[in-house]
Amino acid sequence: MNLDSSQDDVNRVLERGLGCFSDGGGVAVKEETRRLYLKAGDEVIHARYPEWGSGRVVEERNSGVVGGMSYVKVAFRDGRTRIFDNNFANSCCCYYAGIRKRSPE
Repeated sequence: MNLDSSQDDVNRVLERGLGCFSDGGGVAVKEETRRLYLKAGDEVIHARYPEWGSGRVVEERNSGVVGGMSYVKVAFRDGRTRIFDNNFANSCCCYYAGIRKRSPE
């Protein structure tokens, strides 16, 4: 086994945020495409909870592991910060829960 080529594969995985696994004979790379709804700075509202007021996405986190989670943290005008799933491919995505982007004013 060529250790240099395996290390190159691992470095490429880490740089591109791809998931990887090893079968004992080397590194296999699997790419994953996430369909994300929100990004940091987006202004949002929650259609089911208008009493929360408007919110702003203050943080976005995406796992580097294949099948990992993608979350956004939203600070609402009611003073509370809430965390939502941000991947359209997941039925629990914040879009399906009622989060909507606000139109720029």
